[in-house]
Amino acid sequence: LPRVRELWGDAPQRCLGLRASEGTFTIPLRDGDPSGVLGVGGHGMEFVPAEAGEPAPGTETLLAHELEPGKAYRLVVTTSGGFYRYDLGDVVETTGMLRRTPEAAFVRRAGPVLSLTGEKITEDQAVAAMSRAGGPSLPVAGFTLTWELHGGARYVVAVECEGGAEAWRREPARLRLALRGVLGRFDEEMRSVNCEYDAKREDGRIGPPRLLLLADGSYRRHGSDMEARGRPGNQVKPPHIVVPPGPGAAPVAGTPFLGGAEIVAAVT
Repeated sequence: LPRVRELWGDAPQRCLGLRASEGTFTIPLRDGDPSGVLGVGGHGMEFVPAEAGEPAPGTETLLAHELEPGKAYRLVVTTSGGFYRYDLGDVVETTGMLRRTPEAAFVRRAGPVLSLTGEKITEDQAVAAMSRAGGPSLPVAGFTLTWELHGGARYVVAVECEGGAEAWRREPARLRLALRGVLGRFDEEMRSVNCEYDAKREDGRIGPPRLLLLADGSYRRHGSDMEARGRPGNQVKPPHIVVPPGPGAAPVAGTPFLGGAEIVAAVT
């Protein structure tokens, strides 16, 4: 969206709302607001508190009128197309009410969290931190957060910057300084969105993060690889959070989450 504003100015921007192949579940009514009123006149919707984890047979669910503002829920849908009590895998947060109907906004995909010492970093936290860490001078084209235990417990963020690999070859000193700035801001923003991460960084249980600069086009090639394996293009999502495959995994030895993408530089 910042790039759209650069090109077109303050054109009205409205979120599509929470949509999936299975249906449309929220209807945004205001520009510049990701919230939308729940489409209660369409498919059936049930909600499971996000902290309860993955729904299982017998899991108690809530209906729309039972939702509380400010709480996060996992969405379970029954559709006119034949899905019955299908776990959509999306987490939404209720943001208010339109008369007697809740409004909600997509928060993140339900899935893995990163937790070295109990801090439980979620995808939306990582995305929020990175969105504020980058800048117009060094646009981030894609990123992935993981951890390493080699040489001490710390997080590793792999980033692809627009033209970053080429800039590294021309001006490594300048780009290293810029990347350190991104990494420092990312660390600060992560501390602001996750109080447990902040506390563990403060007492040293989690060390300073590390940044890996990936080759130009790494995420585009990842998407093409996924499509070649049969994944529909509109279902290919960037892997913002990746849990390492085992204890002691060292991402600096490669980038298995991107099929071995080339690491141009490492910055701490």
